[in-house]
Amino acid sequence: MYLKRIAFIVLLPVCFELARAAEATFVAPAPGEYISEKGRGTLTVARSADGKVHFNISAVGANGHSCSIDGGIKEGKAVLTDPVTDDPCPVSFKPDAQGVEILLGSQGECRDYCGARAWFDGRYLVPAPGCRNRERNATEKKFSRLYGSKDYQAALNMLQPVLNDCAATLNWLEEAQVRNDLAVTLYHLGRKEDCLAVLKPTVDGYGASESKLKEELPPSDFESFLPLASAAWYNVKLCSRQ
Repeated sequence: MYLKRIAFIVLLPVCFELARAAEATFVAPAPGEYISEKGRGTLTVARSADGKVHFNISAVGANGHSCSIDGGIKEGKAVLTDPVTDDPCPVSFKPDAQGVEILLGSQGECRDYCGARAWFDGRYLVPAPGCRNRERNATEKKFSRLYGSKDYQAALNMLQPVLNDCAATLNWLEEAQVRNDLAVTLYHLGRKEDCLAVLKPTVDGYGASESKLKEELPPSDFESFLPLASAAWYNVKLCSRQ
C-alpha cells in the first residue's frame, strides 16, 4: 500500500503537466488575415488597444450557402451562443507555422451560424505573399489595365503569380476566371499550346457541356460557374485554331 501511494503522488504532477501542455496548444492566433484551403472562407483576427482579441469568419459552401460568425478569443477559445437554440457554441483556435486550425466542441454545434451546405471550422492558412484578398484584387485590376492596353507580356507577368503562388487558397470560381484571363493573354502572345494547357483543369474538372455541368453542380454553383465554363470552352476553340 505504501509503495502504491508513493507512485500515485509521483505521477499526479505529471498528469497535471500533461493537461496544462494540452491546453497550452490553444492560443489566440496572431492578428491578420487567414484564408481557408481552396478559398472557402476568410478568418480575420484583430487585437484592440486594450489587448482583447477579436475574430471574424466569413465562409461559403456549396449552392451559395454561407457562414458568418464573430466574437472574442480568450486563451485560444471563444464560447458563443447558437443564434437559434441558445446552446453554447465553443470554438477553439490552434495556430501553427502555416496558419490556424479551427475546431468545434462536437458535431452539430454552431450549425445555425451556417447554411445547410456550409461550415466554418477547418484549416485556415497564412496567405502567400501577394495572395491576400486585397492584394489579389489589386493585381487583377492591374492585369485588366495592361491587357486593355494590349501590353500582353506585362499582363501575363502580372497575373501568372496569382495562379502559381495562390493555388492553396484560391477559390474555384476565381481560379477559373484567372485561367480564362491567362488563356486569352497567351493566345494574343501566340502561345496556343500554353493557352490550352492553362484551360485544361477547368475543362477536365467540370465537364465539357452545359448539361454535364447541370448534372454535377448544385443550382447556385451551376449559375455562377456556367459563364466561366462557357468562356473556357470558347477559349479552347480559339486556341485550337491553326
